[in-house]
Amino acid sequence: MAELDLVNIGLETALATVVVAGIEAAAFAMVPVRFLPGASVFRWSRRVWLILFGSAIFGFFHILLNPAHGYLADGTRTPLLLFAVTSIGFWT
Repeated sequence: MAELDLVNIGLETALATVVVAGIEAAAFAMVPVRFLPGASVFRWSRRVWLILFGSAIFGFFHILLNPAHGYLADGTRTPLLLFAVTSIGFWT
């Protein structure tokens, strides 16, 4: 039974990673800068670019940055504090 829980946790983590990476990639790739794909979409059709960029930014803010219901909806700040201390310790 414990093995099944471990598999479920691993699968949930992998799927969350794919979703978060996809939202971040879509949001940042659609910025209309010359070397990003968003520039060619912007030149081709501003309406299509606005739909793609708007939906990516909506997902970014609604899922990743929403503190109440988003990706990091956990009320404790222990993982963030642990990450900060580990990062600063590794850097120094």
